Amino acid sequence: MSIPLLKFSDEKPAQLLLAYFKKKGIQADVQRKLEEAKPENVDSAPEQIKPPHYVYELSIIHEQDTEQAITIAKEFLAAPGAAKYQEAAWDMGESSSSSESILGDFNLISLQHWQKHVFTHFVGALCVLIYLFQYLGYSEPIFSALRIQYFAELSQNHEWWRLIGPNFMHGSLMHVVMNLFWWWLLASKFERTFGTSSLVMLFVVSSLASNVAQLLYTGPNFLGLSGVVYALFGFTWWISWLRPKWGLSLPKGIIVFMLVWLVIGYADIFFVSFANEAHTFGLISGCLLALLLHQLTASFGNKKGS
Repeated sequence: MSIPLLKFSDEKPAQLLLAYFKKKGIQADVQRKLEEAKPENVDSAPEQIKPPHYVYELSIIHEQDTEQAITIAKEFLAAPGAAKYQEAAWDMGESSSSSESILGDFNLISLQHWQKHVFTHFVGALCVLIYLFQYLGYSEPIFSALRIQYFAELSQNHEWWRLIGPNFMHGSLMHVVMNLFWWWLLASKFERTFGTSSLVMLFVVSSLASNVAQLLYTGPNFLGLSGVVYALFGFTWWISWLRPKWGLSLPKGIIVFMLVWLVIGYADIFFVSFANEAHTFGLISGCLLALLLHQLTASFGNKKGS
């Protein structure tokens, strides 16, 4: 028989603590229950009694885990935003958190949320808007305005935005949906952790690396955000290895999937061509940025300690 431990009014912290229990080898469960309101005393007026409401009850499966679970629960309640709980949620494949998960707890009416993810939403909204215009029949003028060009042309017309122009165009609904899924998944966590300016820098650097590489290999006729997506993936993957305490990590399943998908692109087994060079050089740029940040942080720490 399970042993009730805690009740939460919100599912997110319950799921986050559940993931941490699982990581520690403690079998637990979260159940959504309707809780009847109870008056504090028999003389309470009807309007003072709250209506029935749902709670999320976290229970321990085995009695021998109770003592350890109570200790962990106390630590969690004291600091629910600690990185180790989010890291556990990623490792266990959970999607909820006590604040905002990397899988995108997008509370669209929260001003604070928009402030933390302003560039993430800006890029996503721009991609959606441009795809809608493409769908409405404006593909040719959009492609003409955003298509990347060789440096000889750019040095004459100075239309340098074309170096990142392919990021905002997509060839199909599935293309834009998949790219934006991964963009919001990875960029939202990155921006909340390192700030908007850092995400803008990664976006620009990885765009230049991936788009120029693809241009030199296949020419200017390509589009999509996947080069930047692979940069975010590479950065998150490597920084989780280099700086695990920062709490920016990925489940092993996602790492394997992204690397296998990269290899599949080179196998050329689909009816559409993949921007393989953009994927590869985006990945490399993201990994190198993570390594650079790790080295700069270590160097700064050493100077500060000396």
